[in-house]
Amino acid sequence: MDFEAAARTFDCEPTLTDSQFLQFCREGYILLKGVRAGREQSKDL
Repeated sequence: MDFEAAARTFDCEPTLTDSQFLQFCREGYILLKGVRAGREQSKDL
């Protein structure tokens, strides 16, 4: 991962496939497996 200070951007490998990106554009959201809401997480403690 490279950081370009002048533009304040990162250049890194993509995290979504083309299909996943198009699905996100179509549906407007993405489900992240293993990520849960804060209240649900506190039940596990």
